[in-house]
Amino acid sequence: MPSSLVEVANLALNRLGDQAITTLTDDTDAARTMNLIMTPTLDAKIRGHFWNWSQQRATLGQVEVGPLWSSSSENGFDYQFQLPQDPFCLRVVATSLDADQPYRIESYQTATSSYRVLLCNQSAVSILYQARITDVTLWDGLFADAMAAELAFQACYAITRNGELKRVLYEEAKEAWRIAKSVDGQEQRTMKSITSYVLTRGR
Repeated sequence: MPSSLVEVANLALNRLGDQAITTLTDDTDAARTMNLIMTPTLDAKIRGHFWNWSQQRATLGQVEVGPLWSSSSENGFDYQFQLPQDPFCLRVVATSLDADQPYRIESYQTATSSYRVLLCNQSAVSILYQARITDVTLWDGLFADAMAAELAFQACYAITRNGELKRVLYEEAKEAWRIAKSVDGQEQRTMKSITSYVLTRGR
């Protein structure tokens, strides 16, 4: 199991038959390529699946300036809250809002800052969200393996110019993601399934 982003990058480079790097900012083509694709690839893969290990909870802070349109207007809301930036919120999974309450995710900008906000009609809200986790020790081992396979596939042509190897790595990455998602999906139980299990056992 790798313990840093650099080790994940080196697992990918090993699949390409390239030399290991010491940091993502090394002055080499391999390091520059890995540095270029690491964060966008990580973000896309975390956002694309409800990974258990990447989920965190937060109570959101209300933005002092309310939404431009109030709830009295079409598509309007009364309150807006700043989404977490550290770790960065990639996707809202669930909220503490009442079941019948709508919400929207938008961008908010001022003269000095910009961030994403959640708009709603309740004055307080907490969320469960997918976070950008860069601490590799918190990743599931199968996710780390799939990330290395994905990075190898994405970096393949830039580093090796080998189209056939890229096709092989695509299939390897595809299978690694299938396995990682399947196992991750088995490591959770919703409240509905818990209730169903308890009722069944009680009969």
